[in-house]
Order: sequence, then C-alpha cells, then structure tokens
Amino acid sequence: MIRVVVFSVFALVVFVFGTSASASAAGSCPSVRAHAKTQLEFRLGRGFDPTQSYAMYSVDIASNGSVSNVTVLRSSGDVRLDAAGAGAIAKNDYDAATRSCVAIGTAFAFQLNFRRPSSGGSAPPPPEIVDCDRAVNRAIVAPAPPGDPRRGSAHGRAIARVLVDEHGVPTATLEQSTGDELLDAETLRVARESKYTIVTSTKCPVGPRTATIDLTFYTP
Repeated sequence: MIRVVVFSVFALVVFVFGTSASASAAGSCPSVRAHAKTQLEFRLGRGFDPTQSYAMYSVDIASNGSVSNVTVLRSSGDVRLDAAGAGAIAKNDYDAATRSCVAIGTAFAFQLNFRRPSSGGSAPPPPEIVDCDRAVNRAIVAPAPPGDPRRGSAHGRAIARVLVDEHGVPTATLEQSTGDELLDAETLRVARESKYTIVTSTKCPVGPRTATIDLTFYTP
C-alpha cells in the first residue's frame, strides 16, 4: 500500500498590488491569499511503479475557486500515478486570492510525495514535463476598489487572455465578459498594466507566452 500526501509548496504566480486602493475603500471584503482549504491525502493500491519519490503539479485556480487546469511539471515515472494525483488535486477545494472585493485566479505548485517501493536497481529519473506556453510570472496591479468610478457598482466575472512577448510586453483581449462595460474595461486595464516576466530554461527558450487574468468583482 502506498500512502500519498500532497502538500502545497509554493505559489507559481506572484501578486504585487499597488497602494492606490485603501483598505477602507474596499469595505468589509477580506483580503486573503489563495490557498487549498484542506490538505490533500489519499491512498493507492498495489501495482504502481514510480521511479521518483515525488511528482510535481501546477494547478490553476479560477477566480470562483474551481480548478481550471492541472499540469504535471515533474513526473513520478508512472503515468497512472501522475493521473491519479492530478485527479485528486482537481477534486480538492480551494479559495481564490481576494483584494479590493475582487477574487483573482491564480496557480499553485503542488508536490505529491509517496514512499517509493524498494527495487533491486536504480531507475533513471523520469523526464521533466514543462508547459512552456504558460511559463510566465505575473505581478498583478490592484483592481479598482468598490466606489471607484472605473468600476461602478456592478458585479461579475471577466477573463482576459494576455499574449506576452519576449520582452514582457502584454497584449490583452477579453475572453469572457461580465456584461458590464466598466468591469470589462477594468479587467483589460489590470491585464495591460500588470507586469509579466518570461520564464526561460533549457526546455523553454525565449519566446512569446500566454497568461490569463481571471477576475470576479463583488461588493461588500
């Protein structure tokens, strides 16, 4: 029997907020970091043959707290174990980060640890799996707080798709509308004024990347 436990080890997306939005302007809406509500733990039966003692995943959390994507960043060496871990991560409960009465979609890295079965020899490490198209860090500017004329009094969720060139210059388009022109415009402002850094490595050369700005506006 292999006992598997998943820990949230670090946030892949770094949020940096400006100082223009005061705490009082945000009313009674809490400002919190994105996090998993519970530690993920599950058990697997026999038959798995991992060659590594852990697997690494990236999980995208939408602004409504749902899981929009799970990507294997580092394989355990057993594709069935990788898939089981991804499925368990996707079913877990999460809270999105909130600031200025806006919930913000984010991404976390999870490390899945397990006791590797003993074997007679050492297997070569599995290949690292990297999603180069989304290898970009975001420093998101503060959304306008409630009462700000850029925002109005409406509420809703908007998603902007951002193409980031090799210099970090973004081009944003609206992928999902709130149905309110002010909130849509505010979403595009946040997307265009945020700072983006291309992540490069031997597996991910310099080149354009895509990012998502997912905002849910609500009121106190």
